Amino acid sequence: MKRILVFMTLLVGAFTLSACETNEEPNPDTTKDTPSELLELTIEELAMYDGKDGMDAYITVNGVVYDVTGVAAWNGGTHNGGMAGTDVSELINSAPHGDGVLDDLDIVGSIID
Repeated sequence: MKRILVFMTLLVGAFTLSACETNEEPNPDTTKDTPSELLELTIEELAMYDGKDGMDAYITVNGVVYDVTGVAAWNGGTHNGGMAGTDVSELINSAPHGDGVLDDLDIVGSIID
C-alpha cells in the first residue's frame, strides 16, 4: 500500500510538472524588433554600416536605426538616392510608400548625440 501511495504521488507530480511546461515558440512579432542589446550610435558611427566591403547596412529614420542588410532593394548599400550608413528620414518620409516599409525591418538601435 505504501508503494502505491509513493507511486501515485510521483505520478501526480509528473503530471503537474508537465502541465506547467510550454513548448510554445516565441512570438516573432514581439521579439523581432527587440534584440538582446540595442546599439546606441552617433551619426559618425552609423557611417561605418554602409553595406560595403562586408559591412552590415544600417539606416536611421527619425533617430531609430534599422538593419537593411540583406534587403534586396538596399543591395550595395544604396536605394533610390539613399545610402546605408546615413540618415534617410527625409527620403523615407517623402517617399510614396511612406514609413510603412520600416515595419518589416529589424530595429538595431538608436542615434545618440
